[in-house]
Amino acid sequence: MRAKLPDETGFIDRDGVRIYYEIYGNGPETMLFVPPWCIVHSRIYKAQLPYFSERFRCITYDGRGNGKSDRPEDVKSYSLDNYVADALAVMDAAKAGHAIVVGLSYGGLIASVLAAHHPDRVKAAILVGTITSVGPAHYPYQASRHFEAKREQFEGWDKFNRQHWMADYPDFADHFPHAAHRTATTISSRGHRSWPTYSTSESKNNSSGRSTCRMCPPNALTAGRRTGGSVVSASLRPVI
Repeated sequence: MRAKLPDETGFIDRDGVRIYYEIYGNGPETMLFVPPWCIVHSRIYKAQLPYFSERFRCITYDGRGNGKSDRPEDVKSYSLDNYVADALAVMDAAKAGHAIVVGLSYGGLIASVLAAHHPDRVKAAILVGTITSVGPAHYPYQASRHFEAKREQFEGWDKFNRQHWMADYPDFADHFPHAAHRTATTISSRGHRSWPTYSTSESKNNSSGRSTCRMCPPNALTAGRRTGGSVVSASLRPVI
């Protein structure tokens, strides 16, 4: 169920991969809602769109591998470069010259790369509960050796593991949002000033790790509730 249906829908075709997008509202300025990690599709923003589309022209799209978009089988198709290129292609198709870019979780990484390397397309960046790859992993489960480890049992964050994904991905998909919420609550209550980061070999091969330092547009970082020095809000409230 959705509180508001799109005013326009369509597909773009980029290098043989079709990406589905939706447009809400017709405000004078555009907001692009970048999808998070491919564990969910663009309807994760369904609670925010009714409000923002009353004031802005809002664009959402399903990331490759999810929703109504294609699911290419080649692992290389899911590179950061492709995710960024998909976002730009959607903006072109929707005739969004430049936009306020909203990125949730992994979408925050994509939004920061857009802002750093395509500043002419990004008027402002809002990064919500975002991740990036600056320095070593903050927690053991974020290290690549944890993801590749062979195990006999999978409890808690041990489910963040290639072997478990291949054997029982639905179990991980059920575990992840609850575990991530508990982690965010813990970070907020302890007053940490930095959000956990994922460290991947892919991110070391590009400049995404420095993107948040290079961003020129106005940006807002939101992650958890303000408690003893943490950042700001747990949801997409109107911060513009």
